[in-house]
Amino acid sequence: MKNFFKALTCLLIAGTILALCACGADTGKTKTTSAVEGTTTGAPEKTTAEAAAAETTTKAPANMFEKGVWAAGIGGKVDTYFIFLNEKEGRTERADGTGGAGFTCEQSGLNVIFHFGSADDVTKAEFSSTENTGTFYYGDKTVTYTFEPLDDDADTFRVPGIKADTTKAG
Repeated sequence: MKNFFKALTCLLIAGTILALCACGADTGKTKTTSAVEGTTTGAPEKTTAEAAAAETTTKAPANMFEKGVWAAGIGGKVDTYFIFLNEKEGRTERADGTGGAGFTCEQSGLNVIFHFGSADDVTKAEFSSTENTGTFYYGDKTVTYTFEPLDDDADTFRVPGIKADTTKAG
């Protein structure tokens, strides 16, 4: 008889625990009440892809550029190199070696405002991370470049095929 009460007590405890767990379980379903029938139903759980998409929309995207070198091309031909010394400043160099300009920039995800040569120069650019394209707005003119990250060091980068000037003045 003693074993019977032990077994009964264990079953009651297990049943209580099971009932409590079932009532308080978070299944990830949203409960809704039907006004017509007065019943409670559950909406389907979000898939992993849906959950990831929801999380992505709440997080700010990472900045487009960090320290490094990017080749910017038009029509498949490199036009300009963007050399980022950090996320806020760098320089450009023309692919033909004819010059470039220093810049500072303000990044907010895929939107970048460049200041080429001076803080007064404001050039807005919008980027697409899926296509690695950037559209620059120069007043009423727009130019779209395709950007390709290079494995070059931003601190020592030189335009390929252009020799450094080794002559000394004077």
